[in-house]
Amino acid sequence: MTPFEMYLITRLDGLQLFLALVVMFGVVATVVSFGMYFDGAFDKGKLWGKRLVAVVLTASVGLIFLPSTKDIALIYAVPAIINNEDVQALPPELAKLARMKIDELLKKGENK
Repeated sequence: MTPFEMYLITRLDGLQLFLALVVMFGVVATVVSFGMYFDGAFDKGKLWGKRLVAVVLTASVGLIFLPSTKDIALIYAVPAIINNEDVQALPPELAKLARMKIDELLKKGENK
């Protein structure tokens, strides 16, 4: 993974926030625009309304399919760990030792 890819991954949450703000602003502006159009305040309200609906729908689709930083980390990290030959070649004794230590810690936690 390159540093540029890492940078892009860290920017995903900011991009989600931006798209959420676009959706919120677009919904408010669409409601206001349609209200002004139906009141006869201006004649181009319908055109603005259509444009705003298009922007809101586009931003909404972006929000739906844009993964968060945590999602991308899982997408990249989990397969790398699972497919790692060193992890797959762990001896069974190590797994047994880990289970014993976890059980020991759980018993200590119950006694407190």
